[in-house]
Amino acid sequence: FDDPEPVANAAEFFGRELTVQQIVTKTYLGQLSAIFGLRKIGKTSLIRRVRELLESDKSSLNATAFVQCNATR
Repeated sequence: FDDPEPVANAAEFFGRELTVQQIVTKTYLGQLSAIFGLRKIGKTSLIRRVRELLESDKSSLNATAFVQCNATR
């Protein structure tokens, strides 16, 4: 499986539900989270999924930062 773009469709996002839920829970508790990993491992897809879940909850106010750092050669 080689997709050049991050996963955008929630139906295609699988295998990291526990990690996503842990980040969402930490956000609700006001705790910080950081995502580290090698290139093309799915960091952006993970952050997008967390953002979708936080945005879908209309009962609370959340602040989420999305930072994409790409190195050019």
